[in-house]
Amino acid sequence: MTLWPFQHVVCHSIAYDRLFVAPRCSTAYCLWVLAVIALVVVPLFATFAADNVWVKESFYRVQPVVTFANELYVLIGGDTTETMVGWSTQPQLQVLLPKQVKVPTVRSSTEDTNRDGIADTLQLSLDFPSEGKTYRSVLLLAVYDVQIQGKVAEQLSSLVALDISSPYGSSGLWVHGQLSFRQKLPLYQSPEARQVYAGSPLDVNWRSNWIPDKQPLSLEELLSRYAQSSVFIPMLP
Repeated sequence: MTLWPFQHVVCHSIAYDRLFVAPRCSTAYCLWVLAVIALVVVPLFATFAADNVWVKESFYRVQPVVTFANELYVLIGGDTTETMVGWSTQPQLQVLLPKQVKVPTVRSSTEDTNRDGIADTLQLSLDFPSEGKTYRSVLLLAVYDVQIQGKVAEQLSSLVALDISSPYGSSGLWVHGQLSFRQKLPLYQSPEARQVYAGSPLDVNWRSNWIPDKQPLSLEELLSRYAQSSVFIPMLP
């Protein structure tokens, strides 16, 4: 037994390192570089590429592709109900047309102002054979197909509703408006474009459960059905 004054004590300590050295062109160094890339660089790049690093809420802007669906319902009125003229591309809406049915000349065109391949301005022209008559009211329902591309792929149907009346008779009308996207529920991400809201607002299925309670059919019921959908795109004049 060693006496206390002669016992060994630790006065200073140095960590012991064991190094393995290899040339940069050796197999060991190449494996070390690959291990660093696989364990650090790849996960870090994948995390930032997924665009969800510490993101609680975000938004992005996308311009949809809008095209005319060649579906119309138009009604123009004069001084009396006998002078009302109408036309529709939908056979189901023939019951809502007046006695006089005239086929107009329909022209649809687009304009791409910034040359990005997506139409910025939509133009729709209807020319009725008026024979010199004037009219005081116009009711127009036009369907447009909307395709949203990007993070959320969705195909929608937009209904442009126009109802204008005037105390004075006129032989022409020009309206400028803007399509506005409104939604009540979030859109889901999917690898393929969803078509949940791609049905035409002017389409009427006489065998559906919606028809019996809406008899006789009216334009107000069609507009109400479209406005109650989760996603709708009205035109703001």
